[in-house]
Amino acid sequence: MMFIKKSSLPLVVLTIILLKNLEETLGAVFEPYKVLGVHRRAEIGEIRKTYKRLAKEWHPDKVTGDKEKKDAEAKFIEINRAYELLRYIIFYMMPIKFPNDVF
Repeated sequence: MMFIKKSSLPLVVLTIILLKNLEETLGAVFEPYKVLGVHRRAEIGEIRKTYKRLAKEWHPDKVTGDKEKKDAEAKFIEINRAYELLRYIIFYMMPIKFPNDVF
């Protein structure tokens, strides 16, 4: 069972609103892990590394031609949204982990 602190409730609501907006914008369920191609239990370092690789690969300035540039731009925006959402969830929604000797 997941317990949410009262102080983090606005963050939960904001995350739900962000996901709904992304779903409406993209017209389907937005799955950031699939967009980046990482496992749901991936650590932030692996997510960041994958994001940087994909952003470099799909950057619109690296592509020539109108059609390819528009496709690359759409994919680049999708990659950025996925990374921002995962980064937000990892940093603000996950419980803080303390070493065993703190408490």
